[in-house]
Amino acid sequence: MAMLFDMDSAGQLAAQKSADLCLQKGINVKIVTLLEGKDAAEVAQKNPQILLESVKKSVPAMEYFFAQALKDNDRHSAEGKNNLAKEVLKHVAFIESKIEKSHWIKKIAHEIDAEEKVVSDVLKSIERSQGKSEQQSAPAMPKIPANQRRLDVLRDSMLGAIMKSPKIWEEIFAKWQNIGWAMQDSWINLVLKKGAEAGFSFDQMLANIGNDATIEQLRKIYFNTELSFAEAPGAQTEKDVRLMAEEYIREYIKELQKERVHSIIKEIDRAEKTGDKEMVKKLMGQLTELSQAIK
Repeated sequence: MAMLFDMDSAGQLAAQKSADLCLQKGINVKIVTLLEGKDAAEVAQKNPQILLESVKKSVPAMEYFFAQALKDNDRHSAEGKNNLAKEVLKHVAFIESKIEKSHWIKKIAHEIDAEEKVVSDVLKSIERSQGKSEQQSAPAMPKIPANQRRLDVLRDSMLGAIMKSPKIWEEIFAKWQNIGWAMQDSWINLVLKKGAEAGFSFDQMLANIGNDATIEQLRKIYFNTELSFAEAPGAQTEKDVRLMAEEYIREYIKELQKERVHSIIKEIDRAEKTGDKEMVKKLMGQLTELSQAIK
């Protein structure tokens, strides 16, 4: 699969994010480099042949990142070697295959004249750092069962935090009631709308619903949140609950974006196999927008 992005800094960042997602999924991805102009549409308008030639000359993502790192760093200085290794290894960290990882460790070690073990240790440090960063950015949540999506766990945890405080519930409703992601999920939509009708009272909302299965699920979500707060050290203030609810919302939106990116990648792969160039172009545009939106 070939990816085409604008050559400005935002486009390059989007290329890195999208390629890393593909590497993580074991998808063979290539990067298209535009030699003239920064904007793909601009190049296509001026000379479509240049764009076609660029697509034909696309290179594997890791080769592209390696070449960029070589161009941007001085291989003869200690600082340059360090930066070069880190810039490439931050992408190697996403590679699933141990054999492919070993290949890049050897290649980097050869290029900067360092021992493979040193490069391998740097990679391990980056992998630990990336894992730690993901853990710190995500709010505490129950262990995700094998048969349940992370998105659903985030949603339930978010709803539990929202329903814990009538004031926060009302604030969230006022801010998000008509936003796409909140309207698309039936449970989020129900809690926001039925909560508003019940004056943001949990008990009154359940009384108004009258459906046993729905009531049981909402009670489960509510009391799981109560339990998690009870187990947390120290007293939880309304400010703590608000911060937690907002963090869950951010993580939920981010997870939605990631799921959509994965879906688009699969659609692009299918479109390429069937030779549907127009669909590939359309999907690539969507992928670029989503990749830039994921922080």
